[in-house]
Amino acid sequence: MRGDFRFTRRDGRKATQLGGFDYEAWLFEQGIGATATVRAAAPCAAAAGTGGLLGLRQAIAERLEGWLPDHPALGLVLGLVVGDRGLLTPADWEVFRITGTSHLMAIAGLHIGMLAAALFFLVRSSWSLAPALCLRLPSQKAGALAAAVAATGYALLSGFEPPAQRALLMLLAGFAALWLERPALLPRALVLAWLAIVAANPAALLSPGLWLSFTAVAAIFLVAGGRVAPLPGWRAFLAVQPALSLALLPLTFFFFQGGGWLGPLANLAVVPAFSLLLPALLLATAAAWIWPAAGVPLLSAVAAAVHWIRAALGWVAAHAPAAWLAASPQPAALALACVGVAALLLPRGLPLRRFGLLCLLPLLPAADLGPREGFSLAALDVGQGLSVVVRTSGHALLFDAGPAFEDVSDAGRSEVVPYLLSQGLRRLDLMLISHADLDHRGGAPAVRSALTVAREIGALSDAPCAAGQRWSWDGVDFEILNPPAAPGETRHARNNLGCVLRVAAGTHAALLPADIEEPAERRLLAGGAALRADILLVPHHGSLTSSSDAFVAAVAPAVAIYPAGWHNRFRFPRAEVVARYAGGGARAFMTGVDGTVRVDISAAGIGPVQAWRTEHPRLWRQPAEAVPADLR
Repeated sequence: MRGDFRFTRRDGRKATQLGGFDYEAWLFEQGIGATATVRAAAPCAAAAGTGGLLGLRQAIAERLEGWLPDHPALGLVLGLVVGDRGLLTPADWEVFRITGTSHLMAIAGLHIGMLAAALFFLVRSSWSLAPALCLRLPSQKAGALAAAVAATGYALLSGFEPPAQRALLMLLAGFAALWLERPALLPRALVLAWLAIVAANPAALLSPGLWLSFTAVAAIFLVAGGRVAPLPGWRAFLAVQPALSLALLPLTFFFFQGGGWLGPLANLAVVPAFSLLLPALLLATAAAWIWPAAGVPLLSAVAAAVHWIRAALGWVAAHAPAAWLAASPQPAALALACVGVAALLLPRGLPLRRFGLLCLLPLLPAADLGPREGFSLAALDVGQGLSVVVRTSGHALLFDAGPAFEDVSDAGRSEVVPYLLSQGLRRLDLMLISHADLDHRGGAPAVRSALTVAREIGALSDAPCAAGQRWSWDGVDFEILNPPAAPGETRHARNNLGCVLRVAAGTHAALLPADIEEPAERRLLAGGAALRADILLVPHHGSLTSSSDAFVAAVAPAVAIYPAGWHNRFRFPRAEVVARYAGGGARAFMTGVDGTVRVDISAAGIGPVQAWRTEHPRLWRQPAEAVPADLR
């Protein structure tokens, strides 16, 4: 059963740190005022008012599933025909990202343009065979009319999401210029389409698709139009692909924290193939609907060709060296890169044009945002989980990597990696996974795939944590306080045998106790461990099983950070725990409310605590409710 075919980004969350996907902005741009959890459902056929376009899309999706049962390309076919991308796996999206072909599965300008072009040339050629028809309506106008109708129908069939709306509006503006026999109006039509879209929905300015699609079309006009006359078809195609990659380079780094060199090469091969396969796929689907005996075999053959392309892209992505450069340049570098791209796309012969290449160079080096002395600690908002980044002037440590739940969400990919890249990090000196719970280790594979991890200790490595391990980086001391060599306990062993890390600069320190509970707290107290710390990541997300009175008194934190998700189902942090720390004078912060919480610590003391949501207010980030007084 399917709903209304509105698919959210799988790893989407609110932007509560630099570099993270802004889920709240996405909701605002989509006009969604609230989200909910589905607790009961009924088949669409059992509900009233499910006919019309939505019912047609549902019927086509069900027919496709019946015609192509267990076919490896079923997810791709559903995505291309009706915009249902629910069967695509994270592995599919990873291949598309690395090869620069993600646009193939987002029905927008490319798909609608392919179908419109096919119908235009087919109808124009057929129309010109009948002189009587040409006398009534020129073949070019007949082709444009047929293409416009087909493009409109396909945009509606695919769900008429914002990318399809933008593409259709631009296409109709172009056909209007052709109908009026004013090709020179095309650039003006592009500007008018932009103004119409933004005027109708100003929130569209928040959409990456708006900027990517209009930048791509502008680059095509600029390059394919030529300096004096339009380039021939094959020359235009060869010139457009590298120009598109160049034009979209700064936007790709900005929106997706990286870029790859495979995109231009992969698109040179894949785009022509899809120009034939997409109309064939839609035609085969229609044929299967009308005459299954002939249409279904044709549909299977086209689906097999689509699967071959996906398999080829997967092979290339797996074997190409350094196919993706993960980076998150600073705004100044991105602005300079835009200037360089504009210069390089201008006609040849203009002075200083080649210096545009120099403007792209700042995209490559990573700006080092580490502290000059002492260390910085950033508790990331990864939902109901834990991930903490500790940096000294020359080293970086990741303590836990947040949760990941199959193909539903991966905080490592959506939150941890973007934050690390935004801080200029492409290498971690150490990744420490405190224990094997999924909300602490789930994001580790995504971190490994995006950054170089020099060393690992803890639950996911052959080097477990052990009390007494010590090391120093840049004058900052690190010490593992837990687990002991012989724990001697079995109840809740996973939590109580988790790694506990203390980081100190002089007499000022931070304590990261992961999910330890009262048995481990008593053991640390009895063993005389150095627990005093200015900053405390409250153990076990603020659970009642942790933060005993004796432990709170021994740590005596000035700042208590609760790593807990907003409105989490466990109702963490518990009120009794919050009151316990507040009674000791600790300032409270909660990642699910405040976003990423960062503080700098040096031998001179602790700096101001920086809460992301407080320091980066936006219209769409206003709190849905008052922050509880006991968390202030």
